[in-house]
Amino acid sequence: MRSVGLGLAVVLCGGAALHAGQLQWISRDEGLPSSQVHSIVQGGDQTLWLATPAGLARYDGVRVRTLARNDGLTTQGLRALAWSPEEVLWVGSDRGVDLLAAGVAPQPLLEDWLWGFVESIVFDDNGTAWIGTSTGLLKSSDGVSVERLNDTLTEERLISDLDVGPSGLWIVVGGILVHRDLAGTMSEVASPELAGVAPLRSVVAHRGGVIVGGDRGLVEVDREGRSTVVSQEPREGTAGALLATKDELWAGIGGQLRRFTLRDGRWSLEEIVLASAMVNDIFSDQQGNVWVATDSSGAARVSSLRDQLGIAKTPCSTQVYSVAEFQTGYLIGGAACSWTTDMALNPVYTIEALDNVKVWDLVESRGGELWAATQQGLRKGAMEGPIPTQDFGLDVLRSAGRILLELDDGILVGTVAGLAKVSNGRATEVLDEDRASMGYVYTLEHDTSSSVADGARSVWVGTIGRGIFRWDPSSGIRRPFETPSESATPRVMVESGLTQGNVYAIATHDSGSMALLQDDKVWLWRDGRMQAIERATDSPLAGWAATFETGDVLWVGGNNGLVRYDLKSGDSQRFVESMGLAGSEFTASRSLLRTTDGSLVQGTTKGLSWLRPDMVGQELTPPFAQLAAAEWTDANLKQARRIRSVVDGDWAVEIAVAAPWFIDARSLEMRHRLQGFERDWSAPETLERGLRYTSLPVGDYTVLVQVRSPLTGWGEPRDLLEFRVLPKWWNTLLARSVAVALLALLAWMLWRLRVGTLVQNARALEEKVRARTTELERLAAHDPLTDLPNRRTFVDSANRMIARASRSDEHLTLVAIDLDNFKRLNDHFGHQAGDSALVAVAQALSRSARNEDLLARYGGDEMVLLCARADLSDGVKAAERMLAAIAEIPEIRRAHEHARVSASFGVAAWESEMHLETLFRRADLALYNAKQLRTPIAIWRTELDSQPIKVPAD
Repeated sequence: MRSVGLGLAVVLCGGAALHAGQLQWISRDEGLPSSQVHSIVQGGDQTLWLATPAGLARYDGVRVRTLARNDGLTTQGLRALAWSPEEVLWVGSDRGVDLLAAGVAPQPLLEDWLWGFVESIVFDDNGTAWIGTSTGLLKSSDGVSVERLNDTLTEERLISDLDVGPSGLWIVVGGILVHRDLAGTMSEVASPELAGVAPLRSVVAHRGGVIVGGDRGLVEVDREGRSTVVSQEPREGTAGALLATKDELWAGIGGQLRRFTLRDGRWSLEEIVLASAMVNDIFSDQQGNVWVATDSSGAARVSSLRDQLGIAKTPCSTQVYSVAEFQTGYLIGGAACSWTTDMALNPVYTIEALDNVKVWDLVESRGGELWAATQQGLRKGAMEGPIPTQDFGLDVLRSAGRILLELDDGILVGTVAGLAKVSNGRATEVLDEDRASMGYVYTLEHDTSSSVADGARSVWVGTIGRGIFRWDPSSGIRRPFETPSESATPRVMVESGLTQGNVYAIATHDSGSMALLQDDKVWLWRDGRMQAIERATDSPLAGWAATFETGDVLWVGGNNGLVRYDLKSGDSQRFVESMGLAGSEFTASRSLLRTTDGSLVQGTTKGLSWLRPDMVGQELTPPFAQLAAAEWTDANLKQARRIRSVVDGDWAVEIAVAAPWFIDARSLEMRHRLQGFERDWSAPETLERGLRYTSLPVGDYTVLVQVRSPLTGWGEPRDLLEFRVLPKWWNTLLARSVAVALLALLAWMLWRLRVGTLVQNARALEEKVRARTTELERLAAHDPLTDLPNRRTFVDSANRMIARASRSDEHLTLVAIDLDNFKRLNDHFGHQAGDSALVAVAQALSRSARNEDLLARYGGDEMVLLCARADLSDGVKAAERMLAAIAEIPEIRRAHEHARVSASFGVAAWESEMHLETLFRRADLALYNAKQLRTPIAIWRTELDSQPIKVPAD
């Protein structure tokens, strides 16, 4: 025997090294627009979003869809992604941030971005977005505006990374670590340990503190500010991406992805997951898978089953036929080499004497001898010496050996030519009840539920072509199971077909249960009954190995993976190569071993695997279907809420189905049913096939889809699409009824056409007359130039207001307005300018008057305002408002000359029993007094009635 590199084996096997089954790559081959991925996040519908320098990629577990500049993105140079609490994807790039909501085209956060490229985006518990850029730290609380934080520690400096923890925001800026607490205070976090790995590059919150990555390693800073070195080497390389879970730390260091585990409060390196991949981002999805964005190879998924399922290191590339417990480890028999392992399945020594020998089974006897059932016959020797072929004088032992079973007094050997017992150096052939050879013996198993008088256990013998036998050392070979007649072949054997066919494996349990793998059936003998376990479509087509976990749990390894049967509930789980097995096809009856600690060691056509059943999550959420796309062809669609309608004809719809269940997307299957057309589910098929429906009869339809993982079974049915097929319009009952009605109405409509035309013409003429009359009445009541009520209208309305004021004892005030120097304005600038001035004054007075007041053009350049419910002081205020409004009228200009419009105001209050003429005369006297005194506003006083007034000439 020889050593096989113990140190390397401990790192790769003892650390549960990852492999192709536990790594799923998404690259350009799967549709990524670039092999360089900068960031990964998961949306609310569980699909993944990947940022690349060539656009944004969406991965739903089946296909990749790319969004680029022509889809509305500001730019394709994407750098950072974040999913907001409002279910909006934030996309950071070298030109700002785009927001992508469901069903809406991408929208820029800001049209004019001034802060360089975006390095990272995180959200705190309040939903506030923190954006790290090349020029400092930004904050957005509403998803609309952006606030720049002006602090000397972050302003105009590159923000390399951000994360949010219970104590606030952690920022890596300019190679140092800065903490912004919940009160908004920023402070630098410094320690000798941080200085030892500086400059810093990345940060992740963990356990109330943070883990920081720098150019020379990793440092953890706890909530009290104490620093501890996690990993430090001068040539270790930059730690550019970090992910921390409860007890795991993932770090992209230099060109490697490393996984650390937390043990006794300290981090220790568990494994190097990827040995040559520059890591830009690390993300954990909702199912516990870890996704790694690399700089040149796309994105890799590390399976969430990595600690429960894995491949053991083998010293050569070989099929594994047998696994047996051996002292402090296991004996492994293979097609190209055989070896021993420690309890962690790390190879310890290869058995040099068995190199290039096809070894079907290995047993170490109580006497320390190594027995090997090989393709060249039976071999025996010392564990560390030669293992020659043994010749016991029996042809059966010169044939190819298949199975070994140690007895209390020797070894039972099954070969392709029969069964023999070797005891004390002598070999005897075990013959059947007819004293003939047993033929091809494939499997042997102790009967744990019974024994003979001398204490020797009976043995179950499975053969190829002759079914199953039972061998008792005292009574020899016979057919098993109790029957009324000892000489008759047991009835249950005949009914189950176990008197013939191929029995590949037998598993027994202390409770008396026994499982038999016969061809493509799994038989269970239990409680005195033989019954077949119904083989679901996710079960192996043929079983090669079996073992009981408990009396109610059976494991079967076949040519399509490893299946766990719950015999009580009838449920099953299947593990396949894409989940982490070395291969999906088991090899022989000894290729499945349940170890003393409950683990399962499996020999497959591609190597050696292990599984820890107690760690496999039984509460995994089953996958669910999503509508990825629906493409209609030759269909005139109408949309009403969720339901689409299509007219009967030669249309077609193709539906793409997605299921973002990333534990093992490649093994998912779907079944579908068109509700309204089909009663039963379809046979399972792959998601890639999609669905197609065409030319369905008139009716309402719902496309129901179920997705199944072999690990969890079927998920809940989902209705992906509802649509309605409508009849052609001429086939509807309504259309036929309308046709009859149209024929019946046609004559009446023709008769009514002439009458209707005459009535319409008459009504049109009547409407024109009414409109013309209304216009004439309006013109008669209003001044045609200023559109104000004219003198006659003013007098009528004013008398009504005076009558109302007399009844209700209200105040009234009249304001008379006259333009200053209006005649000179007309003479100097022309009548057109004078008219414009009148119109401007009328508009200004209208704006300043109240709705309840009466404003009119009394004549020429004189206007009046009768203020309702207003005393003398209110009238003066009204005059002041109008004076201010006239002052805002622009100057009248001609060439180099200009003139400003102004006016004078006379105010008089109405007294009880006063007529309009008297009120108007008093306001007129006050107006003339204002012009005489050259003051804008004058109030009527008693002495004005007798005082001569000289009005200045215009």
